[in-house]
Amino acid sequence: CIDTKIPIIIVGNKVDLVQNDEKLRVVSREVAEQCASNFSAQYYEVSAKSDENIKSLFDYIYYNA
Repeated sequence: CIDTKIPIIIVGNKVDLVQNDEKLRVVSREVAEQCASNFSAQYYEVSAKSDENIKSLFDYIYYNA
């Protein structure tokens, strides 16, 4: 039988844009984390531009998918 457990991951991108000004956020970290919790999902904030948390995100996918 095939294991059908698929990890759910919610990713907030472009975190580099809000590092100096939290007012630029559209969704607060707290709301995003609560949403992830409601779906039993992992939550990552990443920046492709600055490479922040990209490796951690893909490591999680690799080891949990």
